[in-house]
Amino acid sequence: MSTSPVKLGIVGLGRWAGVLARAAQRSQKLKIVAGYTRSPEKRDAFAKEFGIPALGDFRQMLADPEIQGVILTVPNGQHFPVAEQAARAGKHVYTEKPIAHTLEDGVRICELEARHGIQLVVGHSARLLAGTRLMKAAIERGELGRLACIEANFSNERALELMHYEVDFGSWETPDRLHESSALYMQRGKDGYGKREALRLPQSNMFVDELESFAEAIATGTRSELTAENGLAAAAVVNAALLSIERGGKAVAVAEVIEEARARVRRQAKAA
Repeated sequence: MSTSPVKLGIVGLGRWAGVLARAAQRSQKLKIVAGYTRSPEKRDAFAKEFGIPALGDFRQMLADPEIQGVILTVPNGQHFPVAEQAARAGKHVYTEKPIAHTLEDGVRICELEARHGIQLVVGHSARLLAGTRLMKAAIERGELGRLACIEANFSNERALELMHYEVDFGSWETPDRLHESSALYMQRGKDGYGKREALRLPQSNMFVDELESFAEAIATGTRSELTAENGLAAAAVVNAALLSIERGGKAVAVAEVIEEARARVRRQAKAA
């Protein structure tokens, strides 16, 4: 990977743009060099706080050969059209979750990678939390045994040999301190299932990690683990649950929902 930071633009200068801009300032691997929003007030506020030029014309950002990729913090319904503009200009794309407002747009976003030869990263930051990483490592080591079921609800203190990750969402926007008020426990069952062993949470910053994942994908050509396909699957889970309700509680495969969305996109493309 080049020692020079990857230069990025950021689109949509609301509250979350500030969160990611602060994360970017902590990294040596990337640098946000321009921002864009239609609001003059938000442009002025962003430029004043971060010392980053804020543009009033998205085309100016896309025409800058120094800018290798763009970070999207625009409303969900704008993810695809803005990502498509960026991809057509040869810019790599990082978009906040969910990948899109609809599965069809999620499919279209996934297709941008191959069509335009870009890297596309979807910011599922909770996947990069230090405690989440430690839980994944414990599962892979076999420390929790053969998993038959994982419950993504950390409120049940009576679970048997399971790990509990209690995240302080009040500190979500200051992730460098998240470990101070969050807790990761393991119930090993050796001395009674009611006893929990507190595991040390290292300091981490999932926002820096996800942006660096984007920068490394650009710099090395290696796909990030936060792929567009992962983002599409996350959105499809919600759609599958809704479809299950419509079908009277019958099981609905996530793959089925995604394929139906792809089929609709193909039909719409033919009709266009």
